[in-house]
Amino acid sequence: MSHQKSIVGCGSASSPTTSDIKNPIVGTWAANALLRWIGQIDVAVSAPVALVDAVKSGVIASYEEFKSVALDVYDKLNNDYNLDDLVPIYRIRREIGERVSREKFNKWLVEMQADDILQLIAGEIPDFTSDKREDSISIPGTQLRSYAKRLS
Repeated sequence: MSHQKSIVGCGSASSPTTSDIKNPIVGTWAANALLRWIGQIDVAVSAPVALVDAVKSGVIASYEEFKSVALDVYDKLNNDYNLDDLVPIYRIRREIGERVSREKFNKWLVEMQADDILQLIAGEIPDFTSDKREDSISIPGTQLRSYAKRLS
């Protein structure tokens, strides 16, 4: 009975040792070899699963991809909310969400301005809370940028 308990418990054990199974009927050497093999499979599978999760969540990995997604989001927000071509940057950031880091979002949005795709505009947003301010873009040496306007 103790070998069944050990085998059932081995799925939750992160790194089984040779002292996990001590039943001479099963053959300790065979059971321990099986546990080591299962432990190796568990480690080998965990990396591809993480990669698949990253692809499923739609992580944005390049400036070109970000540019495409940001323009799609801009157009969607502009059309859905009749924003008259002045889309709040905090709304773009929140729509894209965790697909890109804050640092890359800021860098790539400023790069889109440098490429004359968007103009980042200073201005007060109605009900401008601290979280909306934080989700806008602060460019060193200039005013806080609150809105994006598509140029091309």
